[in-house]
Amino acid sequence: MKLKERLQADLIVAMKSKDVLSKNIIRGIMSAVKYVEVEKAVKLESDEEYLVIIQKEIKMRNDAIEEARKGNRDDIIESNEKELENLKKYLPEQLSDEEISGILKGIIEQEGASSQKDMGKVMPIAIKAIAGRAANSAVSKVLRDLLLN
Repeated sequence: MKLKERLQADLIVAMKSKDVLSKNIIRGIMSAVKYVEVEKAVKLESDEEYLVIIQKEIKMRNDAIEEARKGNRDDIIESNEKELENLKKYLPEQLSDEEISGILKGIIEQEGASSQKDMGKVMPIAIKAIAGRAANSAVSKVLRDLLLN
C-alpha cells in the first residue's frame, strides 16, 4: 500500500475512533502535501515525496521540543513527543550510521568526491538514495565525517 493510501485509510480510522491526535497529525501531513502541490504546481504521488514532507514535520517537532526545553515547558515537550511518535510510524525503518556510511561511500566513490567542498555535489544524490530512511542532518554529519577523513 502506498503511503498516500495508508494515510487516507488511517485518517478514516482515526476519525471513526475519535483519535484526535492521530487525526490532527494526518491532516497536518495532508495539508503540508497540498501546500507543496499548490506551491510547485505538481501532484505528489510517490512515497519518497511524502517521506520528505514527513521528515520536515518531524524536524519541526524536534525543533519545538528543543525550544521548549530551553523554556522548561514540559507540556509542550510532552505534546510534541506524542506527535513525533505518531509521525515516526509512517517512516520506513531508519538506517544506522554504519548503513548510511556504506551508502555514502559508494556515492563518494561514484562522484569522485575527495574533500568537504564536494558536499554540495554529493548531498542531493545521497538524500535521494536514502529517501526518508534517515534524517538529512544525520546524512550530512556522516558525509562530513567521511569527507574529512
